[in-house]
Amino acid sequence: MAYKALYRKYRPKNFEEVVGQDYIIKTLKHAIEENKIAHAYLFCGTRGTGKTSVAKIFAKSVNCLSDIKPCNKCENCIQSDEGVNPDIIEMDAASNNGVDEIRDIIENLKYSPINSKYKVYIIDEVHMLSKGAFNALLKTLEEPPEYVIFILATTEPHKVLPTIISRCQRYDFLKVEKEFIIKRIEIIAEKENIEINEEAKNLISTLASGGMRDALSILDQCVAYSNGIITGDDVKILYGLTTVEDKFNIILDIANKNTKKLLETLKEMNIRGVDFKKLGSELIEIFKETIIYAYSNDKNLLRFIDEDIAKKILSLYNSDELLSMIDILMKTSESYVNAVNVYNYFEVACLKLLSIKNSLEVANKSKEEKPIIKQEEIIHEETKVDLSNKQLVFDDETILQLLVQCDKENKKQDTYLFSMLNNYRFEMESAKYVNILNKTKVFASGKDCVIVTGSIESIINNLNDTSMNIELYEFIKNKLNIDKMIYGISDLQQQRVSELFMSRKKENTLPNPLLIKKHIIEKKEDESDLEKLYDLFGKENIEIIEEEK
Repeated sequence: MAYKALYRKYRPKNFEEVVGQDYIIKTLKHAIEENKIAHAYLFCGTRGTGKTSVAKIFAKSVNCLSDIKPCNKCENCIQSDEGVNPDIIEMDAASNNGVDEIRDIIENLKYSPINSKYKVYIIDEVHMLSKGAFNALLKTLEEPPEYVIFILATTEPHKVLPTIISRCQRYDFLKVEKEFIIKRIEIIAEKENIEINEEAKNLISTLASGGMRDALSILDQCVAYSNGIITGDDVKILYGLTTVEDKFNIILDIANKNTKKLLETLKEMNIRGVDFKKLGSELIEIFKETIIYAYSNDKNLLRFIDEDIAKKILSLYNSDELLSMIDILMKTSESYVNAVNVYNYFEVACLKLLSIKNSLEVANKSKEEKPIIKQEEIIHEETKVDLSNKQLVFDDETILQLLVQCDKENKKQDTYLFSMLNNYRFEMESAKYVNILNKTKVFASGKDCVIVTGSIESIINNLNDTSMNIELYEFIKNKLNIDKMIYGISDLQQQRVSELFMSRKKENTLPNPLLIKKHIIEKKEDESDLEKLYDLFGKENIEIIEEEK
């Protein structure tokens, strides 16, 4: 007997076997149970998400002779599974897209079903129909016989005439989530006595991009290639894949300006047959998820990378730099269409990424050029002067001098006020301050200062930039009613200082409190309406005409 591909062998035969389309299955089953069958359906979604499978199950179910539909045992169900039911007609519009084919369908509509209650037409890739064919189908969809059901399936619903769509019940099939694909692979692997390790299952589910059919096709190919057990290395060799670790090492080489190592890595990948189009798309995905994490601080939103990788990348680059890198990679991906050698284009893109000035480089330079701030330097007596190039860097002793004047009551009050930050996240002038402070938490608070901690080095550096520090002081004063200086330290320093504080407290050797003077915020006097007009248009361009009484 000829070998049958896994995706065909394990095509769902009832609604319960369909994976990842719960709301669609529930709706269709309810329609069958209540006998509320529409005359036309439009199934939309990317390839391999189950559109045709569900169409066949639905066609089989409406014609099933049993009370439980589909029973897969009655004559109609058996004929449907074998593809010989004369009342279920399938047509591929990719190869039968002319007016004549649709006219043949229309001609046959006048004949009642032979063995079934309904005559069901399943037209796959319906967007491929010609304009004339669409128009011919449109008239039929307006008033079909009551025993006729049309199921139109497409991967590109935007190419289907709006007048066709408006006459159908539309169902959008979602990409199948990775965990569902992995579970299905495990079930099939067990039935087929296929040995496959966890890494291979994860890689196959990622490669499938939400398509169950693609996942089973990949599994089929891996079975043919592997020797006994399917491993992650088998999948990587077959599909030219790179791991998240591989991609992070590329990012690290770019951040460290390690050009020689970077080019050697890319050359080795090219020899291995790595798909550079895919690699570029995956780097975009990594940078995008890192930005999402930077804005949300929510690890549950990460799909492609984990929280640890996101934090590491944020210690190298800030969000604006990552957006610039995404822009370079996206522009490069547009060039792949006409590229003779994709590798060369990707290599040039990486060289462009080297030009993005990373936060790590700035932070290191800052540490080299600026000594640790002494006690008297933190008093901020000249904040009216432009200090935007200065960076506040606190040693442990200075933090202890701040901590000795902090107490639980102030911390409790300020923590509560900080919880109101999100009230201002949609205000254009406040959003950037909210984004910075949302990535920190109140560590200690006193009468004149708030100390916050965070795990992202670039955020703490930004917070302690003197120019930004002045803006943040003004922001928390005006919005949160906290008239205190704000300082940032890393989580690591917080742990260290906490232990040092307890030790010094026991020894009764804590330092004296640090004198804190707050920033002086210069208020700009309100301009009159006339002065605003002068600013906008120039005094010489404005003529004042007094209104006659």
